[in-house]
Amino acid sequence: MVLFRNKHDRTFEDVSKAAGFENLRSASWRGLAVGDINNDGKLDILVMDADGPPLLLLNKTESKNHSVLFRLVGTTSNKAAIGARVIVDTGDFQQTSEVQSGSSYLSQNDLRLHFGLGTHTNIKRVQILWPSGRKEVFSDLPADNIYSIVEGHGLQQKAPFQK
Repeated sequence: MVLFRNKHDRTFEDVSKAAGFENLRSASWRGLAVGDINNDGKLDILVMDADGPPLLLLNKTESKNHSVLFRLVGTTSNKAAIGARVIVDTGDFQQTSEVQSGSSYLSQNDLRLHFGLGTHTNIKRVQILWPSGRKEVFSDLPADNIYSIVEGHGLQQKAPFQK
């Protein structure tokens, strides 16, 4: 099993050893799902073993960086919001992600969208493009929260990350 870190210069570095992957049992790994299992703002990994139990890798990284999660619920669009696109703008950079199903072999990633914000503690602008064609925009959202947004009804819940 290998883990790479994006260096944001079109290259990646192997951080498998630093992540402790050399200590993992040998297995016939077949599927992988990513999500924030414990709602702490850090992405965790679940890998499937073809011949044994799955392995949950909790992200215990210490960092002063910030992030945000968006849980989308469709009304006119499908309830799981599959196909919804979210664009997050911090003022310094912009990121886009889409709610997708069927993420990996025998696996499904968290349907909530995770955005790493680096040192930014606030999101300047969030744009949601729903599969129905509806567009919603939110401004000045604080980082380190899980936001639940319902299509056409706006922001319904804001919950801080678990520390």
